[in-house]
Amino acid sequence: AAESELLWTGEELGAHLSEAHGLPVDAWAERVLPSFAAVCVAALQRAPEAADDSRARPASPIACCEVFGADLMLDAQLRPWLLELNESPNLAHHSSALKAALMAELADDLLKVVADPKFHPAAAGARADAGASVSGPVGTRIGRFEKVHDSPVQYC
Repeated sequence: AAESELLWTGEELGAHLSEAHGLPVDAWAERVLPSFAAVCVAALQRAPEAADDSRARPASPIACCEVFGADLMLDAQLRPWLLELNESPNLAHHSSALKAALMAELADDLLKVVADPKFHPAAAGARADAGASVSGPVGTRIGRFEKVHDSPVQYC
């Protein structure tokens, strides 16, 4: 099968879970996504060295961020299993239209989260639209990002 036939959006997977397995239509958003987030948070908490690369530490304290990629699978009971956590996920151009669209959206939303709104008008608009800031409570959404864990800011 072609790669494009093997890739689904979260919404498409949710529809499949509902149609083929009789799960509620909101199973993806209400059950699967939160479990994926919990697995990823737990993995990152147990591997703090992955988020603290001293080789890249600047001389002055500045806030920074890093994008991780997670490969997960679901078992028959919809339990997530972490297959791999990538420190450097491939964000390059992809042959799949779905992957290309996701990477473009990821880059745009990442800027909305990390850029100072006074330097990136889209960040200010996204935060105002969501009534949110990165310092907001767990559950705060900016673009397609959702704050899933709260911890003190660590400086690089």
